[in-house]
Amino acid sequence: MGREQEIEDRVVANLRWFGYPAASWIRRAKMGREGVGSVDLLLLPKYGPHRLVLVEVKHHNSDDTPGRLIGQLLAYYLAALRLGSDGLECLERFSQTERAHDTRPKSLQMLSGLGRGCKPRDQEALRAGAKLEPTEIGLLVVWGREGDEEERRESFVDLRAWLYDKAGLDIKVALARSDGSFEWTASKWRRGSVDRASDHFELRHGSPSRRLIALLGHGLPGELVVEFLVGADDGVQSAAVADVRRELDFYLVEKKERDPWAYAQYHCTTAANIYSEVHWSFVAAGQSGPAGGEGLAQ
Repeated sequence: MGREQEIEDRVVANLRWFGYPAASWIRRAKMGREGVGSVDLLLLPKYGPHRLVLVEVKHHNSDDTPGRLIGQLLAYYLAALRLGSDGLECLERFSQTERAHDTRPKSLQMLSGLGRGCKPRDQEALRAGAKLEPTEIGLLVVWGREGDEEERRESFVDLRAWLYDKAGLDIKVALARSDGSFEWTASKWRRGSVDRASDHFELRHGSPSRRLIALLGHGLPGELVVEFLVGADDGVQSAAVADVRRELDFYLVEKKERDPWAYAQYHCTTAANIYSEVHWSFVAAGQSGPAGGEGLAQ
């Protein structure tokens, strides 16, 4: 068994950790014809925002360059956008068979359930029904790592950031450690709504007023969400939002902490937080505000 197959097996055994409990799955599913290859793992979640998740697994010693890996994932993503709701039902039926889980490639004829000699009806069957929306497709890369380092090659980091900023594609990245554990890599935060009933941070600006500017919370697994509570329609607010954004980038991304959330909690207790123009406070689930009201976690 190859090292990447071992990682795939660990991913399948830990689907709950990735946020897809009880998802059906297919290994080596061909995503199309005319040069489109087979994705390492195709997940079919039972619930949640994603109806289909494409997973590429690479060991750190793989000969594949980051550019080639991203290119493969984008090709699979474009092919997935052509799948329809009827096609997802075909995939779900096939995922319940033993053949779906072995390491041999799965042809379109096999995935469609039509069998040999059915071209091009197999592809038509997979594309039938309402098409998938971009937000319904999850993209995940799992890197096998034997040490404590993250995947920091500039070409991979820059490509991922560019796709997020320019195309809105959020490629999640997890590290598979040699001790059997997984961890999410630090990723760029995105704007969205924060659940105030769950653990979150309050980010305030200025002294002594300390106006509440933004909230920071969890989104999907490995995702950090920021909700800005003020606009940037005047000079004072614009400066405050810019300061908050700089701190978010610094503590959550640029410092490259293994657990940015835990580090943000630590930062709340530091002198640097007290004297900074941006004050972080951690609010635990069930609390109405930070303990002590001074922007420090207790």
